[in-house]
Amino acid sequence: MTTLIRNIGSLDARWATRETIEQITKIKNIGSLIVNKENKSLFIEVNMENVGATVEMDLDVKLHIGPMKFTRELLESAPTPIKLSIVGPVSFSMDITPELIMEKLEWLQVTGPIEVYENISGILMSKVNDSVGPIDIIRINEIVLKRKNTIDNNYLKSLQDDSVLTCSGTLELSEDLDIDLFNLKVKRIKIGNKLSIYDDQKDIIMRKIYEEFEETKTETKIGIKPTLFVFKENYSNRLDILKRNYQYFPESTKLDAFNLMNVKKDVICSNGVLVLGSDISNELLEEKEIQFSSSKRIYFPQELSKNMMKYLINDTQGVPYNSDSTSFINNEQIITNSRIKIIKDNSCFIVFGDLKISDEISFEDLNSKFATIDNYGSIEANSDACSILQDKLRYNEGSIGKGESEGFEDEEDISKYDHVIQNAGSYQL
Repeated sequence: MTTLIRNIGSLDARWATRETIEQITKIKNIGSLIVNKENKSLFIEVNMENVGATVEMDLDVKLHIGPMKFTRELLESAPTPIKLSIVGPVSFSMDITPELIMEKLEWLQVTGPIEVYENISGILMSKVNDSVGPIDIIRINEIVLKRKNTIDNNYLKSLQDDSVLTCSGTLELSEDLDIDLFNLKVKRIKIGNKLSIYDDQKDIIMRKIYEEFEETKTETKIGIKPTLFVFKENYSNRLDILKRNYQYFPESTKLDAFNLMNVKKDVICSNGVLVLGSDISNELLEEKEIQFSSSKRIYFPQELSKNMMKYLINDTQGVPYNSDSTSFINNEQIITNSRIKIIKDNSCFIVFGDLKISDEISFEDLNSKFATIDNYGSIEANSDACSILQDKLRYNEGSIGKGESEGFEDEEDISKYDHVIQNAGSYQL
């Protein structure tokens, strides 16, 4: 029997027998191969291609894929000391003591970032056999907040005095916040990977982020959002100041008339491209009296061209499109010879996802059907087709190149194998 194993994030082969391993013809596209000291040498005879790492691990070590948070309750309930290998981010609750780590955690291996409070960091490092990823040591009075967080008086009362908040995501203060209590409980706010705050609360929050700031009459930009602060530290890539009357949408969002009617704020904004659907009319825009802002550009039906400029702010670029001859590629689409026959001549393709061009399409069809391409995603085609498509690009903020194989399938002929194991985040042999 022959076996192909491919496209597996983590392949746990610690329990694989000699017979099982000898039946493996090829291992391909594996993030990590986990073996034990007895069967490790048997894999030398296996044909391996694109294997990220081979890790030797004892049989009594448990493997965990995904985020892992150690809590006091979890450690106390463990019947025996824990031996664990984790692929994913690891964090610890504040109430875990060094004594509990010493008693209940025997062995730890981490592939991913670790967040640990400083009072247990030393004893934890003595338990870590290996780690791949950053280790962030948090002070005991430092609180990590992620995603969308609203600070109110009840939350402040639960904090120690002079706490440090490390924030990522969105931070908002409640309307009835006790400012004296806030100043007592929060010593400093540290910016994590990315933090967004609202413009009407920036004075209070910025004094905790950085106490010494100056105002300037000239506007600087953080992302696409205007602010009146000049920083002595460079926060421009990690801090967004959101305007309260702005409705923010992810890039590549397509708004139809129904969604637009449900927007309650004055301005629709995005860090990327926004598309207005073909069912949005001049009458609807006048009724809503709404404006649009984007760091890139706004696509809108050409029927709105006469009035659209008055709805664009902050130097936002508008691009009209013809609804009848424009295709938006949002996910993965393959243009085959059959499909291209029904596409109108001189069409515009706006690519946000993955566009793949079949090798069977003639150069004449490519030249006549593709008039304009705005590429924010990826385009795959053979070399000759790429040379034609390059001339059609109007905006190219994605990638365009030759596909890895004809038909965009793995070139491996799986029919010659008796057994195929493939396409899984993790798998145990």
